[in-house]
Amino acid sequence: MAGRSVIEYISKGPRYPNWTLGMQLAVDTLTASFVYMRPGNRLTFTEETFDRAKLHEAIQVLRNMPVDVSHSLGKFRSVDWETHANKKRDVLTKDIFYEEEFIPIADRIEKELTESRKLFAEVAVHDDVMAKLVTSGASEEEIFDLSPLSKKEVILVHYHGGSYCHLCPGAYRRAMFDMSKATGYRVFVPDYRLAPDHPFPAGVLDGAEFYFYLLDRGFEAKNIIIMGDSAGGNLVLVLLEIFKRANCDQPRGCIPFSPWSDLNPSADSYQRNKKYDFLTMGSLDNVLCGSRLYLAPGEPLGEKITNLLKNPLVSPVYGSFDGCAPIYMQSGEVELLVDEIDEMSKVLNAKERFIAGPKHGGFTDAQKRAKNIYEKYSGMVHIFFIIQDAAETYAAIEGVGNFARKLESEHQN
Repeated sequence: MAGRSVIEYISKGPRYPNWTLGMQLAVDTLTASFVYMRPGNRLTFTEETFDRAKLHEAIQVLRNMPVDVSHSLGKFRSVDWETHANKKRDVLTKDIFYEEEFIPIADRIEKELTESRKLFAEVAVHDDVMAKLVTSGASEEEIFDLSPLSKKEVILVHYHGGSYCHLCPGAYRRAMFDMSKATGYRVFVPDYRLAPDHPFPAGVLDGAEFYFYLLDRGFEAKNIIIMGDSAGGNLVLVLLEIFKRANCDQPRGCIPFSPWSDLNPSADSYQRNKKYDFLTMGSLDNVLCGSRLYLAPGEPLGEKITNLLKNPLVSPVYGSFDGCAPIYMQSGEVELLVDEIDEMSKVLNAKERFIAGPKHGGFTDAQKRAKNIYEKYSGMVHIFFIIQDAAETYAAIEGVGNFARKLESEHQN
């Protein structure tokens, strides 16, 4: 595969004008990996033959993909935590799910709201940040705990992507070291349960439980920045809506990377950008479509699913974000989801800024005044911040640091 990519690059030039050879190799490697490992490419199920046990077995290869960071400039540690173990989470009630489309899954919602579970989160810290924390008096045990190091400590909480069906916190370790360095913060990456074993609203409620767990440990909402990529980007936008419905404190800020904003895969960019992006997205007609596995695994495509697809707790593009935390959203110019992310930017009333090259350059005067910010990166694919051979990756990570400092300035004023 690598040989073919190199030959194509040399003989035909880059697939997109600003792609380096390393970028093209990274995209082709990701494409080949996902084509091979996605169950939809190895299993043929219909609604009649859908087998959750076989799917569970086939999907495991995409759920345990930790990145080797033994030679990276950072450290991580896994920490266990438990849901339903504090009073702050008591605002999570069935009243949040008040629309009619939730009636068919009312029993499922009730179960998720009442049954406790044990999960884990990874704490990731860049070596530079670690050195500063140790100098300030923190021990390594304290640094890799889920408690605040001081009353005013600000942290990042990143919810991983993977169509609510795949991946794990460990897949993002290197990128989280980058985010830690860019901001100077510790990064917490919580695990959450995945479909089809645990369909909606399991994942988003696990995400909400972790937020309230941190509040109970002593963090203040105004010192938590939530972020997520792809399905994790969907999750953090949904969390803002949940917090608003629950009438509880919003976090300091929210950073969705390439957010899966509309779970109805119908945007033109799904076809237009297939030749560039490593991401694949099945049609709703396919029982293995990620949206269907997340909402109603194995069930026929009918009103139960189509009605849920238009609810803001499923597809945030149908939501309203007045009264929510400030949002800094990024997308790639040639990713499959870019059209729906553009629509999401309209919902947020965030004017697009186009960025090319390795330098972010700071926010424009208009962005500094804006509550919500949207940036689109030249020639970039889905969740491009994980691709180290893309120049724009460095601009995007720098942008995260700039957003953190923008929020810091606003909280000081």
